[in-house]
Amino acid sequence: MKQTYHNLELILVDDGSTDRSLAICTRYQQQNSRVRVFHQANQGVSKARNYGMDVAAGDLITFVDSDDYVMPNYLEELITALESTGSQIAISDFQSYKGNGQLLVHMPDHEVSQRTFTPREWFDFAYTNKNDFFQLIYTVLWGKIFQQEAFNQIYCPEDTQIDDEFTTWKTYLQASKIVYLDDEDYIYRLNQDGLSHRKNQEDIRPLRSLEEEITFLHILGYDPQLPLLRINQRYRISIKASSEPAQGFFTRIVFFNGQGDEINRLEFHNLEKAFTFPEGAVHYEVSLVNTGCTSLQFKRLEICPAKLPRSVHNDLWFHKPVNPDSDQPVNIVVMHDPKRVKKTWETVGKMLNGLPLQIVSVGWQYDGDLAEAIVHWIEQKNQLYAHLISTSADLDKVLRKVHQASPKTRLLLTEASQDDKLHIDYEIYASRDIPEWSTANLVDPDWITITHAINGLWGGVKVK
Repeated sequence: MKQTYHNLELILVDDGSTDRSLAICTRYQQQNSRVRVFHQANQGVSKARNYGMDVAAGDLITFVDSDDYVMPNYLEELITALESTGSQIAISDFQSYKGNGQLLVHMPDHEVSQRTFTPREWFDFAYTNKNDFFQLIYTVLWGKIFQQEAFNQIYCPEDTQIDDEFTTWKTYLQASKIVYLDDEDYIYRLNQDGLSHRKNQEDIRPLRSLEEEITFLHILGYDPQLPLLRINQRYRISIKASSEPAQGFFTRIVFFNGQGDEINRLEFHNLEKAFTFPEGAVHYEVSLVNTGCTSLQFKRLEICPAKLPRSVHNDLWFHKPVNPDSDQPVNIVVMHDPKRVKKTWETVGKMLNGLPLQIVSVGWQYDGDLAEAIVHWIEQKNQLYAHLISTSADLDKVLRKVHQASPKTRLLLTEASQDDKLHIDYEIYASRDIPEWSTANLVDPDWITITHAINGLWGGVKVK
């Protein structure tokens, strides 16, 4: 009640306390007309927050947790910043201290000082900021003042003890401007017995909120690949994938560290990898070698603390189009023996200069209509240009059928039986510093067919 900003109401919701809290709150209500006290029967912090928002009369709303306190100029500073910038949310930096009164060291981001963000800028800034205290500011409801409209159709989920992870990021999407201040006017009490520190490591609800956030931001066009992770904490990423239509495929994932350097390359269908943020991995890229799929489906990128059990996530999918640019030529290589596809991809992929490559790997047990499958893939992609490359006389016949059945697509056809690929001077490969091009591979007609076709027709890197 010592705030320098006086036009306020203080809503106190007693959540079934068993000490003298309700009596103390009632006494303050009797002494000051700005205090309103409500009581509920131990229904949780989310229910209390929702009730407080329902009965609030003001145009602005802020939350102060029961363990915390604020400096006298807290509201005045936030409201001044809100009004001067035309923002809908104002966010304060904070100090933290332990229950014994020990002040924890906190270095605010003074390089930012006061700054106004759009929601997209705020997400980008939050996702790339490596300050662990800032990660907390982004997540929690306290330390902020909101225009009431920021909670339009947004409520704290009442089936969980910790609601911040589910709620705060949604309010950012309701705003046109968000202003951040580096004033440390909110005092956060680090209470080991508090709700935020009583999470059982088996509690998966914060992880489900992370899934919800990543998925929703992906739908809105934000990058879903960089959730907020805690610095120096160990995490696990688990990825499951399938193709559409469902046919066999090989995929591999490339992890990058904070500087963007490649640190690992793995072939996977179901991949699990542990890493430490941010030194381990904060970004991924997926390369796909497939048999005619139009999109790749990811079953939830399961990014979570490494100590949690492997069953913490619900199944949740999103689709990633494969080579969505129909105006760009695509090389479609048809070959037998799926065991060699990985080596073919690694070798030929270095010669494409960014041109898309689809390797149609035909197993010896395949009894479907291969030509029909390839035609279907081309039509589904609305592909305008394609280069069909065969690696055997049997597959030449397949590609001729594809050529005849795709009149709307400009197709270039390279048949193994109609070219002198076996007579190429093998010595031109000898000086290449690519381990896959060993002596045993130089007489392989698949290698020579693919290399000659790409170099001769699509302007790939000439072998020197």
